[in-house]
Amino acid sequence: MRILTETKTESNTYLQLFSDNFVDKKVLKHRIKNAGENFVKLQTFFLDYLEKYNIPTGYLKSNENRTIVYENLSPFSFNCKISNVVDKKKSLLFSKNENEQLPLPFIEFYIDSEQKNLINESQIIAFELAPVDDLKIINRICSKVNAVLKSFFERRNFVLGELNCYFAKSNEKIVITGDFSPLGIKVLPADGNLKNYKFLKRNNFNDLKLYTEFLLELIKT
Repeated sequence: MRILTETKTESNTYLQLFSDNFVDKKVLKHRIKNAGENFVKLQTFFLDYLEKYNIPTGYLKSNENRTIVYENLSPFSFNCKISNVVDKKKSLLFSKNENEQLPLPFIEFYIDSEQKNLINESQIIAFELAPVDDLKIINRICSKVNAVLKSFFERRNFVLGELNCYFAKSNEKIVITGDFSPLGIKVLPADGNLKNYKFLKRNNFNDLKLYTEFLLELIKT
């Protein structure tokens, strides 16, 4: 599933507008009340939080109509997923337990926002999606963001399982722009007991609504 957004450039700034509407795997539309507003709250909280650790975001402000305002951006055409735990597919591939924590994170690159088409670093360079030096910076930022947010959730007795990252260039500087939303952040209870947190699996739109509310409460602590 994905939330429907709109982007545009205005007055030398880059605007990202969030709706309350989603589409599922069958491209059927669903609506969750206040979803756009809540996604903006979470995105901007984490963008502000990362800025405190000198991680460049290009974020300027948000406004009341579910919009995040960035510096003028040129987004990269690929995105990254950072994994700190074993997902279902990897558990079968590597004979590991699902949700087992890894000693080191790994990063995967995707050409599409739905993350169906996996690409590698050689393809990014060969197809000129990003030069080598930019890719090195993106990897460094991913590592730092992961370390910062892992600590954030550990202090709240949760494990950062996965994190989706989107990047752009702003005045020749590489910045991270997301995805710090309920669709981009996967957390698990530190004790591994999902009994009281079944909604963390985000299997349906009701789970997503509950998970959004859970994250909003978590950032208040």
